[in-house]
Amino acid sequence: MRLGSQSGNRHVHWHVAPLSPGVPDPEQQLGALSWERGVVALPDHDMADLAGRLRARVERMRQGL
Repeated sequence: MRLGSQSGNRHVHWHVAPLSPGVPDPEQQLGALSWERGVVALPDHDMADLAGRLRARVERMRQGL
């Protein structure tokens, strides 16, 4: 099996990329990959809080809530 093949490697994943305030909706996908607007630097405790909230939400989705 090759990485990226459709034979037994199907999966879902998300990329979570915080954006600077004011990025218009149509530009958000490209904005997440652009250095032009700078980098959103979050303290470790904020990143840990975000990770915990995402984890809890995914778990609720798995349980059908």
